Amino acid sequence: MKGDNNPELFDFPFIYSAENSIEQDSIHIDSYGITIKYYFANLRHPIIFINTSNHAMGEHDTNHRLWKWEYIAWQMDGPIEFGEKSREEIDNSFKPKLRFW
Repeated sequence: MKGDNNPELFDFPFIYSAENSIEQDSIHIDSYGITIKYYFANLRHPIIFINTSNHAMGEHDTNHRLWKWEYIAWQMDGPIEFGEKSREEIDNSFKPKLRFW
């Protein structure tokens, strides 16, 4: 981080897309210390591209001809829902529940 708390480098553990595009669906590359190329408004809002069909990410777009959908996290009417649950609570909500009746 810089002195003004703006991140300089980003890590993509097991989910970096490298130069792969939407046709690839089993990309699981580790990459650390990536410099982001694009920002929205300021350095606290990096633009990350989801490049492969399994949602591997990168700092640049590898699918230039495809239409893009923007997720703007601070938009009140955006597709992201914010909540108060911990990561453990969220993960547990997706685990199958055993029922005995």
